Amino acid sequence: FCEPAPLVARANRLRTSRAALVEHLAAAGVTATPVEVAVGAAHTDMALRLDGLGDPARSPSFAAGLWTVQDSGAQLVAQVAAPRAGQRILDACAGVGGKTPHLAELADDAAPIDAADQNATKLGLCGETASRLGLPSIRRHAVDLLGAELPGPYDLIVLDAPCTGLGVLRRHPDAKWRLKREDVARMAALPTQLLDAVVKRLAPGGALVYSVCTFTRAEGPEQVAALAQRTGMRVVVEHRTWPPDADAFYLARLER
Repeated sequence: FCEPAPLVARANRLRTSRAALVEHLAAAGVTATPVEVAVGAAHTDMALRLDGLGDPARSPSFAAGLWTVQDSGAQLVAQVAAPRAGQRILDACAGVGGKTPHLAELADDAAPIDAADQNATKLGLCGETASRLGLPSIRRHAVDLLGAELPGPYDLIVLDAPCTGLGVLRRHPDAKWRLKREDVARMAALPTQLLDAVVKRLAPGGALVYSVCTFTRAEGPEQVAALAQRTGMRVVVEHRTWPPDADAFYLARLER
């Protein structure tokens, strides 16, 4: 957690392959090294560590939508979600859209995806990323999930919940001085509310993937265990990632 985080990219599988992107970046003087993080059959098959790049926004291949920036731990979330063409998908708390485009790519841009967040500015950035990557299947909704009505039910819901962010301290070291012990309990209350809100929109036989970029039990496994007890859903995947391979993520897949 004390060393600087690497720059990790996700190749856009709808426009290139990881091997082709490695060669493309090498021609531009950038060293791209495959990053493999896995849980079961899910693995980061398009992740690359980039060295010698500089500002991603100045890269022609980035502007052309061949790749985007996303930590390998975050990439694993969509891989565990395993979206398929034709599914109705909700990306709750989509934010700037790190995981939303990944879901669209994995579904061959053939699944309607509702990207929901109460921050319209972040959703605007999500839209810009979706446009750059060529993903028209993403629809943005600036709503408060605790009170909004969205067009459901959904076959797949991904909730990357707000959290203390302790898993990304190497990217935001100032958080070490801002966060206090009591913040964990305070932050853990919101994911509980969000999980109860989105699970109501899950179709019979549907799946819910929950993730947080932190390592506290209150924000991670305790949330999933309590949801499973309240709803009777089955926990079929539960996993953590850690530096140096990835940021510290907790993720779980539950099925109805």
